[in-house]
Amino acid sequence: MTSPTPGPLPVPPSVPSSVPLRSRALLGTTAALFAIGLILELWGGLNFPPNAPVEQLYCAAVVIDIAAGFVAATTGAIIAATSRRALRPSSGATIAGVILVGVALVGWIWLSGIGIVLRLPTGERGRYMYDAGGAVFFGIPWIVGTVLCAFGYRRSGSRTNAVLGVLGTVVGLALLAATVASAVLYGLGLTD
Repeated sequence: MTSPTPGPLPVPPSVPSSVPLRSRALLGTTAALFAIGLILELWGGLNFPPNAPVEQLYCAAVVIDIAAGFVAATTGAIIAATSRRALRPSSGATIAGVILVGVALVGWIWLSGIGIVLRLPTGERGRYMYDAGGAVFFGIPWIVGTVLCAFGYRRSGSRTNAVLGVLGTVVGLALLAATVASAVLYGLGLTD
């Protein structure tokens, strides 16, 4: 018995460029930056002095937040890469994400940013515990907001949604950079 030779696989219909879709590029870049941030935060934390239990707890909390962001952004990138379903031009997730990132930014400025700005002109050494405080206490809105902004962004969607999605994602990733830089500097012994 011979089996019938399979015919060509059906080709999925192409999606016109005017149809709003999730951005594989934005979600993939966000996931990659979370992965880099996770590696650097772990490296910094592993090089913390052994007599710094509060800093080690802060670092552990930030590592958990960054790992959750990495998993969520990676999942979003996979969904965006495999799903070609047309979406609404704008998303409530983007608005919720921008609000959450805004809350995290205000919390970071209140708990960390002001101290950094006040220390810069005096030449005083930085303190990881103070620099990462905003990310520790506002980690959930920071990560959830960043991922919602990246997931809510629509390629070929509304202009407002695009601006809010990119803005929220960039601000969230800037908070990632500041927090990770603080851990690396502390791990190198350049801050206290």
